[in-house]
Amino acid sequence: MPIRVRLAIVIMVATGLAAALGGWIFVTTLGDRLHNSLIAELTARADAVSQQLQQAPPIAASTSSGLADLSDSQSVTQVLDRNGALLASTGKDQGGGLLDRSALDAATRGPIVRERILAGATVPSLLLAQPASDGKPYIVVVGTSLATVDSAVGQVRSVIVIGGAVAVLLAGVATWLLAGAALSPVERMRRQAADMTGVDEASSLEVPDTHDEIAALASTFNDLLARIQVTLQLQRSFVGAAGHELRTPLAILKTELELAGNPGRSRQELVTAVAGAAEETDRLVHLAEDLLLLAQSDDSSEFVRLVETDLVPLLETIVANQRSRCAAVGVTVELSRPDSLLVMADPARLRQAVDNVLDNAIRFAPPGTIVTVDLRKDGGAVVDITDEGPGIDADFAPRAFDRFARPDSARGRDGGGAGLGLSIVQSIVLAHGGTVAIDRRTTRGTRVRMVIPRAGGPPPNSLTTAGG
Repeated sequence: MPIRVRLAIVIMVATGLAAALGGWIFVTTLGDRLHNSLIAELTARADAVSQQLQQAPPIAASTSSGLADLSDSQSVTQVLDRNGALLASTGKDQGGGLLDRSALDAATRGPIVRERILAGATVPSLLLAQPASDGKPYIVVVGTSLATVDSAVGQVRSVIVIGGAVAVLLAGVATWLLAGAALSPVERMRRQAADMTGVDEASSLEVPDTHDEIAALASTFNDLLARIQVTLQLQRSFVGAAGHELRTPLAILKTELELAGNPGRSRQELVTAVAGAAEETDRLVHLAEDLLLLAQSDDSSEFVRLVETDLVPLLETIVANQRSRCAAVGVTVELSRPDSLLVMADPARLRQAVDNVLDNAIRFAPPGTIVTVDLRKDGGAVVDITDEGPGIDADFAPRAFDRFARPDSARGRDGGGAGLGLSIVQSIVLAHGGTVAIDRRTTRGTRVRMVIPRAGGPPPNSLTTAGG
């Protein structure tokens, strides 16, 4: 059911209930006040009859001459003795007194009010009985028809019912129109959203110039669309870059296999072709593993499994495994560390992150230089890996942690990588709740700082984080 229909129904029901309650209170109050007005009028008539009885001699049942001017066609007046015998009467003949025994006894003690349908009438009359003044042994009974009161109350009730029905209808129509006007921007945004396509990278919703909740909703949706568009653009760039990285090793692999299949090739040529194919296969496997790792870091809540880890033996193992490679290229690796440094970490993932950074440092460090690995405690654990290479380009620094991002100089020693190493480092460190940053040194070289906070503690001091 549309919102405007639901709103109209709710408003109509609420208006109907309010009109019914208000009408009931008004009619009830009006009826009470009219009754009180009649009682006041009857009291005045009874007092007037009492005054006449003070000046008159004892009366008989046939005497009514002095009471005639106090009654009309809708009224009745009677004078009774203390035993209920009718002494005088005006108005329609009621065939006797209007009070029963209990009412008569009550009237001897003070004024009473009763409602009764008189003979020949269809509408109840209001009766007031009270003892005559100055100790006269009479009961004065005066009454008048409630037809006027009932008619007035009935007319008011009819007006309220008709007016309430009209008010309910008008409230429903007004709510329908107002809801339609209020929701028209929402419907317009819905149509705009329905017309959007997945290839439209600059689409947004029109923000109404109302400065209300709907305008705020449109702005929020536009912010969401902008984030989605950025994500889609990154996804397209990722897919394009991945395809580009896969194309080269696949083309080389295909060429090597085709050459190996040509007739007349020597055994050595076949061995060389197979070795080249195996190398490209290893490159493809490594690239696929890196892509899978990044996908896991994006989607899996169990990307890292944190356990209490001493980083000192972990870094010692990493540095020891790199010494043979460093010796081959003429680079020295030095490790500075405390005796022990315990943090909550995933040893395998953290080792992969440090390996990637150290691999880059060794690749770009000139022969005869030193790559330093500095581990220290600063609230948590801080790992600085510094080389003396040419340093990172200023234009490339802001996107160094982007996937497939590589400077032109990346194709140096060992042919460079696919540009996923630092992205993997950032994903692993962020999964530990830490930060990673690149510091372009003022002289030469680059320092990469990884910060791993202690479990449940605040992040320690770090450089400005790049990419995260």
